[in-house]
Amino acid sequence: MKMCRKIITYTAVSLLSFSAVAEQEPSVWLENNVIHYSGDLSNQLNKRLFELYSANKDTVNLVAIESKGGEINTGLDLGSFIFENKLNIKVASYCLSSCANYVFTAGHTKYVEKDTVIGFHGGASSNRFDTSQLDGLPKSKRAKLKKQLEDYIAKTVEKETAFFQTIGVQQQITTYGQQDHYLSFAKQGYSGWYYPIESLEKLGVQNIVVNGLNWQPKELSETVRFFKVDIANR
Repeated sequence: MKMCRKIITYTAVSLLSFSAVAEQEPSVWLENNVIHYSGDLSNQLNKRLFELYSANKDTVNLVAIESKGGEINTGLDLGSFIFENKLNIKVASYCLSSCANYVFTAGHTKYVEKDTVIGFHGGASSNRFDTSQLDGLPKSKRAKLKKQLEDYIAKTVEKETAFFQTIGVQQQITTYGQQDHYLSFAKQGYSGWYYPIESLEKLGVQNIVVNGLNWQPKELSETVRFFKVDIANR
């Protein structure tokens, strides 16, 4: 059973993170009344952030984060905490996948640099999931794990739906770039998509402050690129 849970967790993490993005050693620390969160989203790092905020809530209202994502529920737990405590979010470099879906969207005020990447590439309500890591398993075990993954996704969709209703953001923000007319970008090797500020606002993500005249997300590497999804005029 432990092996089953490990594979399901691995699948969930692989859905919502980017292995091609280099990161520093995962850590959470307090500096100048700012909580810094660096690395894949994890229960351990979340717990550390919760503890730091609890001990310093009179002076801390900003979380600076750099993360390529992580397991869906872990992101939802962190995003819910951010929203409930009306914490501001600062992203100097990048916040990808479950970090973008659930942490950035939950911030009270969101501070970004002119080249910051807020990158999306799916969520619990996505219609397509890559389960190729299960293909090498015996047929009976593969069928069992796929059923467990389906059950996991069904429960997580409910949690994700409630989360977006609470924060007032459209759940479609996590899947808009997966619509059929964007499939050509996936075939070109793009990792996901980003939204210009007007589109984010239309989807319900408010209070975005850009440090610079124009927000133009950078390419993180030759293999990690994001295309633009602009829905502001639709």
